[in-house]
Amino acid sequence: MPETTSKFQIAFDEENKIFRCAIIGDHTEKDAKEMLDSVWQLMDEVIKEGDRVEKIDVLNDISRAGKISKKARELNAILLKNIKINKIAIIGANMFRRTVVNIIYHLAGFKNVKFFNNEKTAIDWLKQW
Repeated sequence: MPETTSKFQIAFDEENKIFRCAIIGDHTEKDAKEMLDSVWQLMDEVIKEGDRVEKIDVLNDISRAGKISKKARELNAILLKNIKINKIAIIGANMFRRTVVNIIYHLAGFKNVKFFNNEKTAIDWLKQW
């Protein structure tokens, strides 16, 4: 069941077995907390529905993202440290957004992330072992 607010969209893609996330607009600490709570809730729902999730693959669309506060970046880094993520594919990132995203992943110590120009190529990469 997708979680949608004016600041983010989160859903589990049954067909591709990936988590989809889109960040919309500026993100404050409050927005990041709401998004993190939604991610945890969705993971619980997916597990209860019988989909085995040992490590998740994430498609993150940041094409509509705005400014992300320092606290929001720190909270996202905490999420990355505490969820077993296999790979993250990012679409919609210009050079500035790539820099911000790389800071978040660096803080989390996460290295299995790649930027893509389109969704299909990103999903194909996520589906590879």
